[in-house]
Amino acid sequence: AMTRQIGAPAAAPTASQLFGAGGGGAQEAAPLLGGAQQSQALVARDQTSQYLQSRHEAVQQVESTIHELGGIFQQLATVVAEQGEVVAEQ
Repeated sequence: AMTRQIGAPAAAPTASQLFGAGGGGAQEAAPLLGGAQQSQALVARDQTSQYLQSRHEAVQQVESTIHELGGIFQQLATVVAEQGEVVAEQ
């Protein structure tokens, strides 16, 4: 919380105070922001959250695809080994 003496200039709030960095979230920032600014900050936070969620899902999809490809290559290696045995017998 910022305190000021009578006659002393007010200190400008820091970005972490405005946007709630450091664990307090929007509830801490609410007294420092006007209604429109608070709405913009919440929209920006929601957009960032949605973006991060979509990136997380994309990374999970890539991971799943890589795992699936690993299985396909293992099956291919088995087929190649079996075909090698067939060719060697002839």
